[in-house]
Amino acid sequence: MDRTDFIENRIDVIKNIYTLYSYAKSSIAENKEWALQRFKQGKWYIVEVFGNTLFFAPSRFVGYKDNTIENHKLNPGDGTQTNSKFRELKLYKEASDVFLTQQFEHFMITLGIEKDTAKFLIPYNYEISDLKKPRKCYFICPTHCKGQKENAWKSFLSKNIMAIGWKHTDYTNYSIEEIINDYTDDSTAIEPFKNIKD
Repeated sequence: MDRTDFIENRIDVIKNIYTLYSYAKSSIAENKEWALQRFKQGKWYIVEVFGNTLFFAPSRFVGYKDNTIENHKLNPGDGTQTNSKFRELKLYKEASDVFLTQQFEHFMITLGIEKDTAKFLIPYNYEISDLKKPRKCYFICPTHCKGQKENAWKSFLSKNIMAIGWKHTDYTNYSIEEIINDYTDDSTAIEPFKNIKD
């Protein structure tokens, strides 16, 4: 049965990438193994930049809005349809490059997976050179921005999305230990950092 709950924008996709990646880093063995299988079995991978790191995620999983293990198990959908949706919405386009292949292999090794064949979809308005540029990683909390507190909390409650942090610090090259030391008064704030840095 076809799924029709497609993503609508890149934020939907990025949220799904983070969701799948957090499963892959989970302490729950069943969730971790399930997520790693998705990474292993993928044919097409969406490429997104998180700080100075390229993340890759199978296009079928990230192509459905608010996707989860439960939703995917009920109906995994069709990667051909999600890829068409990415193109139709002009969110992602096909790209092939030695740099992408190298980054992909490195990313998969960090998950304990050896895989060297894949096809890639990069953000529609990006070129490969854009993916190579150095970036900084800031976390700006919208609850501290005038007029944004209510929207930020609604986003957190309805979509489980919230920016964290309140310092003007580039965390790109920080180790997890340095981040833990920087957030000694709020241990819950470091969990999202741990998923990215581990």
